[in-house]
Amino acid sequence: GFCITMELFIQLSIVGIEVASIYILVALGFSIIYNTTHEFHIAHALSYTIASYTAYLIYAHLHTPFLTKLVFAFIGSFIATVIYGFFVNGIYMFLRIYHASILQKFIFSLGLLITVTSIFEITFGVYSLQWGTTDISISLGSFIISYNYLILFILTTIIAILLILFLRNTNIGYQLRAVSSNIELSRNMGINIPRIYTLAYILGSTVVVPAAIVEAMETGSDPFTGLRIPLVG
Repeated sequence: GFCITMELFIQLSIVGIEVASIYILVALGFSIIYNTTHEFHIAHALSYTIASYTAYLIYAHLHTPFLTKLVFAFIGSFIATVIYGFFVNGIYMFLRIYHASILQKFIFSLGLLITVTSIFEITFGVYSLQWGTTDISISLGSFIISYNYLILFILTTIIAILLILFLRNTNIGYQLRAVSSNIELSRNMGINIPRIYTLAYILGSTVVVPAAIVEAMETGSDPFTGLRIPLVG
């Protein structure tokens, strides 16, 4: 029968942790949005695609040193996802005014995901756009760790800790948790519900930026990168 060695098990575990960092950030973003608004925003995956392509376009067209291009790619992706979060919450706000059902909101979100993915496919093609960066790996004995994914794992850990501290120790974090627990009581307490919803969509959309950029540097930017997240994850 098939026998797995300890070395192979450890290497597969390392790869699993690397991939898990991507899904942790995506899940964090989704949970912020869903727990606050109770809207199943499957089009959250588009923030991943938007961040990936924004970063690629900036990186590919800036003729500056590597780190400078990477910093601007992060900033550009952050701004793009903020705009996306603000925009998509505006549409949901319209649906809320007309008391759209949970199913109607989900159908809208699914339609938005498929439509925008198709737009990316028509605009950039179906193949991955390679960044042209060199994959640097760290060797620890017989084990290989991707430098990019190691950085992502560290960033994921930091972001998760900062989010916990933000939600527990800030006034806005308190309001997000309050709205998540009881929207009517929160409204009676004077919390601005539309403002909190907007913040949840923006925060949830931007948190995926590091994962989108690191994966794009490793495998390229393609129109289906966001679509794979809800389907595979």
